[in-house]
Amino acid sequence: MIDMDAISQRIMEFREYTQLSITDFSKQCSIEEDKMRKLENGRLKAKLIDVVSISRAFNVSTDYLLGIDKVPHPIIHTNEEHALWSKLESLTPDEMEQLIKAFEEEGIADYEE
Repeated sequence: MIDMDAISQRIMEFREYTQLSITDFSKQCSIEEDKMRKLENGRLKAKLIDVVSISRAFNVSTDYLLGIDKVPHPIIHTNEEHALWSKLESLTPDEMEQLIKAFEEEGIADYEE
């Protein structure tokens, strides 16, 4: 059985780990700030869509947020890594190819298709 208190605790701990304000964290998850506050303090039970929204926004497993796993999978990213990941995801295929070539030229890439 899923412990709703554990979910609230995990959401709060995870937000604190990201070093984001509740306002910024809520925006990145597309969840209203007031709702996020209630989720964190346990006044509102998290719905599946809330857990999935947080999971997708920060690339962390739902099992971790639900209190099933003790370690997030994949590894939690810092704000800087998250911002970089978002930028990488927005690159066009041509831009990605240029970036890979630049890494290869600098000898810092070990990329194979």
